[in-house]
Amino acid sequence: MIPKNEKLEILEDIYFNNEIAIERKANAEEISGNLTNGRDRFKREFERGNAKIRLLIEDSSYADITKGNYDTDFNSNSFVGSLHSIQEEFNTPFFFTDKEHSGQYIYNSFKYYIRNKLKIK
Repeated sequence: MIPKNEKLEILEDIYFNNEIAIERKANAEEISGNLTNGRDRFKREFERGNAKIRLLIEDSSYADITKGNYDTDFNSNSFVGSLHSIQEEFNTPFFFTDKEHSGQYIYNSFKYYIRNKLKIK
């Protein structure tokens, strides 16, 4: 949200919560559970609203998932396929980062989304 600021010619609060969202998962184990036991509920989250959702997975890497370096029974090929299926079905990119940098990723995602939306240089 950008608050009203008449000096900047922003005449009312501007909200972006229906345009962009980040679904943060703590690690591969959490997203594994979402893609197996809670898959229908998880998919409904992406079906609601018009917001472009980005999927952020902390403290795991794509390599971890392809190599099966996580603590669940989810087959690595199925895991990779499920991530890519969600990405294609809902136009939802997924990103991996460590917990230390996830705040920076979230901040910059919103910052540059808004800058591009408002065409600020």
